[in-house]
Amino acid sequence: MITVESVCILSAETIGILFYNYSILLSIPVAMLAGALTIVTIEVYKNKSQIAIL
Repeated sequence: MITVESVCILSAETIGILFYNYSILLSIPVAMLAGALTIVTIEVYKNKSQIAIL
């Protein structure tokens, strides 16, 4: 779960730097999206490995 937290923090900070005036409106949704995609990617990889073994 450390990687998910890192992705959320990095994406929120990147949006904060790039879009200074709109950072509050953009950083939280982008951070949540990046974190969710990271979790989904990890779970798909795990499930794909389990299916290959079966």
